[in-house]
Amino acid sequence: MTDTDVSISFFITEGNAELIGPQTAQTSAGTAQTTLRSSIYAGPVSLRAEASGLLSGTGQIELVAGPAAKVSLQAFPQALSTSDTIGSELIAEIQDVHGNRIVSDSTTIVSFSISGGPGTILPPRFARADSGRVLGRVQPTGPQGNVLVFAGASGLSPSTFEIPVRQAQPPRFTSDTFELEIVEDGSPVYLALGALVEDIDSAPEDLTFSLEGQVSSIALSIDDQQLVAAPALADYFGTVQTTLIVRDPTGLEDSAQLQIDVLPQNDPPFITSVPDTLATVDSLYFYTLSGLDPDGDPIRFSLLEGPQDMQFDSAIGKAAWRPSQPGSYDVRIAATDGRIASEQSFRIHVLSSLERISFSSEPVTRAYIGRPYSYLPQLINVQVSDASFSLLNAPERMSINPNTGQISWLPISGDPVNSDVTLRASDGIQQVFQRFEITLATGNEAPRIVSIPPRTARVDSVYLYAVQADDPDADPLVYRIARGPETMRINPLNGLVSWVPQRGDIGSYEIAISAYDGQLNDEQIFQLTVTPLDGSPLIDPIRGITVEEGVATLDLTRIVSDADHPFDSLSWDIQTIDGDPVDIAYTAGDSSVSFYVPAEFTQAQIGLIVSDPEGNTDEHTLHVEPRQASDFNGDTDIDLGDFFTLADAFGASPDEGRWNEKADLNSDGRIDFDDFFAFVDSFNQANTPPK
Repeated sequence: MTDTDVSISFFITEGNAELIGPQTAQTSAGTAQTTLRSSIYAGPVSLRAEASGLLSGTGQIELVAGPAAKVSLQAFPQALSTSDTIGSELIAEIQDVHGNRIVSDSTTIVSFSISGGPGTILPPRFARADSGRVLGRVQPTGPQGNVLVFAGASGLSPSTFEIPVRQAQPPRFTSDTFELEIVEDGSPVYLALGALVEDIDSAPEDLTFSLEGQVSSIALSIDDQQLVAAPALADYFGTVQTTLIVRDPTGLEDSAQLQIDVLPQNDPPFITSVPDTLATVDSLYFYTLSGLDPDGDPIRFSLLEGPQDMQFDSAIGKAAWRPSQPGSYDVRIAATDGRIASEQSFRIHVLSSLERISFSSEPVTRAYIGRPYSYLPQLINVQVSDASFSLLNAPERMSINPNTGQISWLPISGDPVNSDVTLRASDGIQQVFQRFEITLATGNEAPRIVSIPPRTARVDSVYLYAVQADDPDADPLVYRIARGPETMRINPLNGLVSWVPQRGDIGSYEIAISAYDGQLNDEQIFQLTVTPLDGSPLIDPIRGITVEEGVATLDLTRIVSDADHPFDSLSWDIQTIDGDPVDIAYTAGDSSVSFYVPAEFTQAQIGLIVSDPEGNTDEHTLHVEPRQASDFNGDTDIDLGDFFTLADAFGASPDEGRWNEKADLNSDGRIDFDDFFAFVDSFNQANTPPK
């Protein structure tokens, strides 16, 4: 910098030093200088430089100790008893002439010795300094007396420290119990603890005090052998106890009980009611007061200021007035407990010809736990286009839209059964209040299913059951199937159960239907039996099978069921009824049939007829087609079953157990998104109806 006319001021912000040069100096070639003089104390010194219009700058220098000049010695504790087995710790410091510890000293060797008295130095008796400090330990060895400890180092002034050794006598409180009084919500009270103790062999300043058993209603602390007690809870008064403990330097102690009486002080009552500040000429105005006294004292109200013809009944705390002239009138009312009073001041605006704004709606006074509460108030005689709304008194979590007045609330368990609400509305000229009480329904009764279900269903026939339930609270109900066949469905709103059981569903099922009102539910459990239409054998309605490498095989035991006959008593008639020629390999009694097709095969339809010994029959047309690449399960359809097969194998490599070679559509040794998109194209092509 080349500035030559900038005034810079210097300040010492921390540390022991002083400015002896100019505090403010002009720059020369961008530089301003001053002079600093150190003190006798080592440590950091922080500086700040300031100039008008410029950011201030800071800096720090370190004042280090001077050359080693002496050894300083301290002992802790500073007194010992004759029975002490631990002793006192000795702390020797290497210091300069001003008493600053030389923290850089790690070479000086300090030795400890006893110059007199009943004590001994425990090994080691000499040690090398660490950061300018050497530690040692002295232990008493005999009768009472004073142990004089010596600490010295070559070339430095030595130091001594005298440690009294005595037959220890414990300190004693002068009483087993002490009492202290403080005032409710008052100032702290101080108690000199040293005056409560007697100790024949310890100086008062060597005693330490502590508390055992803190109390939440009073803040207790000990500062410089003084107990400080202050109220911690507003409006609390009563009696609490704690334990005082005193301990001397040798570790002996005594205790006493401290009883603290918090004396009550009288709190003023306050008015809780809210006055109506709008009145109309020749109409009666009433204001009934209510108040609260923190001490529970009876409250009496009085009218201190008001219109000349306003009547006031102090016994019941009610003001009455019929204004005769429009205008604004100041009112001041006092509430007193007989000793202290508080006031409420307000102004009543009297209107001449305006009709009073009022509520035209009735509030909703009933609410339910866990169900949203809502009330939209309506006004009449609003003098301006927009009105504003607010809640002066309401249960927790109740909210209001200040523009529309919409009140919203979600009651929860634990809310009061009865809640007072005060709603205020204002059109900018007038205001009106609506006060009401909301009663919270304390219980919710569970719904009850009253309908009787049909307990039999037949194969290939629609099973219907219209569930009916009653709810004592008129709650809307949601229905669901808690247990039942996967393909059984229920309308969640009207409870209609529907199902078309297939031949493979023959058997007995436990059905559980639930009706739920948002909190509680009822469950109906019944057994449903699925039977065939008659005693005939049944062929499952499979669509077809696919040919791979010129052959397709069908396991007949898996597609037929007969409740009355075993499989080996059934007979089959299997023949081609349409399409390309097929060589059918089947012998009576076989459990499977194979279809052999030529290389140019496209499709064929095979007729299956099964008969039981009584001559009852069932028949089915089976489609035989070459397998399409995306038909993984070989049923001649590309459907969701194939999609789930692909999904199960997705991401697998050939060495994994879930690998499916058929799902590797592009034969690249991976089942990935290329195979997925190829499957989607095949799926869309197979399932999109022709235009």
